[in-house]
Amino acid sequence: MKLKELLQHPSQFVSNEDGALLFTLPFLIKKGIYMLDLFGFNIETKMLIRLYALPILFLLGSLIVMTFIGEEQESRLLAGVFELLNNVALWLSLILFVLFVITGLYASFLYWRWHDGKSQKICHVCGGMVVEKYGRFGAYSKCLACSTTHSW
Repeated sequence: MKLKELLQHPSQFVSNEDGALLFTLPFLIKKGIYMLDLFGFNIETKMLIRLYALPILFLLGSLIVMTFIGEEQESRLLAGVFELLNNVALWLSLILFVLFVITGLYASFLYWRWHDGKSQKICHVCGGMVVEKYGRFGAYSKCLACSTTHSW
């Protein structure tokens, strides 16, 4: 069951301090479902996972590149090539780590603004954070919490 269908019955759920939606027992019995996803994440947790996905990918890329730095090669013929590759890997891991820090700080800033209620970009369905995107039909916004899209 989608969140839009659930939000049609506003008296059937309440929100706690963390922003998680808590459904009343009669509503759950009536619908015959449990309001847990596959992993049991609430809306805010899904939003944070989507928000920090890019910084985490940069960090993982940096760690993977760093594992190849300093490997000893037995071939004297290719020693210069491996030295060059180690230097490139060192700089690439440094660049990926800097990108991790920058995107992580930006994501934290966006979350902080949304959490304090200062963000103008809020989903009208669930109240989650909204990211602006551009597709083939023009600009639209996508909610990081409930994944609904809204065109302008």
